[in-house]
Amino acid sequence: MVLDSVDTTEAVTSAAIGIDLSVSGTPSLGGLVPSASGASKALAITVSGQGVYSFVQKAGQFTFDTRGQGTSSTLDIREIGNELYLSSPRLAALDGGKPWVQVDLSQYEEQESQDTGPVGALSTGDPSALLNVLRQVGTVSELGSVDIDGVPTTEYQAQIDLLSGTTGSTIISRQLAQALGLQNLPIDVWVDSAGRARQVATSFSVVGLTIKGQESLGSFGTPVSVTAPPAGQVADGSGLLQNGQLGDLFGF
Repeated sequence: MVLDSVDTTEAVTSAAIGIDLSVSGTPSLGGLVPSASGASKALAITVSGQGVYSFVQKAGQFTFDTRGQGTSSTLDIREIGNELYLSSPRLAALDGGKPWVQVDLSQYEEQESQDTGPVGALSTGDPSALLNVLRQVGTVSELGSVDIDGVPTTEYQAQIDLLSGTTGSTIISRQLAQALGLQNLPIDVWVDSAGRARQVATSFSVVGLTIKGQESLGSFGTPVSVTAPPAGQVADGSGLLQNGQLGDLFGF
């Protein structure tokens, strides 16, 4: 049922998506978050996003709000095929003043999968990335019936082997999982009577950090129309990607 829910969900062509992520705790692995004194400091970061996505067109748009470490920021994302457009107040200082940067999505995902940050392709805003993680589930347990936003669902719990397969997890990179000794990732999925995933969530702790991620899906079949920003407002983001600066937009 869990594996089937990926194809069933994407078959509805589109959905409204909510994404929530939190990272909290004090890193116990030296060098992750150094303070002025050279010691690790406590983290408390939340990222919340809302938007729509077309599984058929591979297109969507999202707005993310990031809070933590005494700062807050907004990030707008538009995805059109392999073209990823990002806009944030922080970009003005990074790209010469243009409100948008454009990067190749495949290059961005490759960079994120090699990053040492706590999440991988979640930061692209692509909901199909998290759904595809379900293709790697092992043993599945049925936990019972739960209403999600007033919709009856069945909750399932599974483990994902982060070190197996050819692509690895898109929640946390294989390289990072190996470095941290993290073999399995718990994941919960809520599936409605039509076989569609209504919610996907994970929570795990590593090196003193507790990381929680959740994706909610609804309004299936909602119209999705995404256009690229005007060319004069878009800067080439490949340089920012190579320097690893795009991840700074989320405050990590």
